[in-house]
Amino acid sequence: MPPVRDSGLCRHAAPPRGRDQPRRTRTDPELWLRGNRLTALPDSVRQLHGLRELELRENEFGEVPEALRGLPALRRLDLRSNRLRKLPSWLAAELPALEKLDLRWNDAEVPPELGRDLSARGCVVLR
Repeated sequence: MPPVRDSGLCRHAAPPRGRDQPRRTRTDPELWLRGNRLTALPDSVRQLHGLRELELRENEFGEVPEALRGLPALRRLDLRSNRLRKLPSWLAAELPALEKLDLRWNDAEVPPELGRDLSARGCVVLR
């Protein structure tokens, strides 16, 4: 699989949010890989240290890709409509900035300890 790199093509401005939420700008790195029938990501994804939002919905992931470990700035991870069955124990520790984890339309169960860890730091988990 060829390496993934931050080409700048996936940077988008979003409409303003509520008054209490910061406004997003074109400098907020996003990567949208929706609906590509992906089952894996290349390890080079780990080099995207500034990645803040990753949309992986409507693919064919059976598990959360290991390539996501250690993305320090990732705030939003969208894994809707995949084939997830379980979540890795490293998820909370390796994604320290995670604020929103979308798991809807998967069969994945959130282990109680992982759910507590994410909830304690204010991460919203949608199931």
